Amino acid sequence: AGFGATPLRPWPDGDADVARALVARDEGPRLRAVRGLAGEHTPSAKALLLTALRDRDAGVRLTAARLLARRGAREAMAAATSWLGTGSASERLLGVLALRDAAELGDDARRALERTLRNGDVTTRLAGLEVLADHPAASSLGAIVALLDDEIAEVRVRAMRALAALRDPRASLAVAGRLGDQDLGVRVE
Repeated sequence: AGFGATPLRPWPDGDADVARALVARDEGPRLRAVRGLAGEHTPSAKALLLTALRDRDAGVRLTAARLLARRGAREAMAAATSWLGTGSASERLLGVLALRDAAELGDDARRALERTLRNGDVTTRLAGLEVLADHPAASSLGAIVALLDDEIAEVRVRAMRALAALRDPRASLAVAGRLGDQDLGVRVE
């Protein structure tokens, strides 16, 4: 179960145990409860994870969102998309990290992620580019190309990688424009 904790039993009273843990005052039991649901693919496990998406602790929400995203739950995508639209850098990063585990990005999630790249902090831009590289779509070309002019060299490198993942011939023009980049890492990429 991690952190030396005893895992919550899924049966026979596991749902009740998990439900009680999800309303605990401290985040530790709540997080353990969510992690305990990782191997459970029942409707009641999903319902409990959906409850955890609204937890006051970011770690609990993120863990629940990632588990649900791996299962293809549209509620996880909706939560991640809403987090991307907040004014909080930490909430936007949660949204990006949750999308990392999605099997595929829906149009709304992709557009929200692309908007976040324009006004996210460095960590969010880097993680967002990784998500776009893992979920390539031609519609993201413009958002990725815009980051080739980022002031941070590592962002430009990851933008190059995301463009390569697109396998879109239009990206070659943007890449050719970066052959003279001041950073060796960008030129090598």
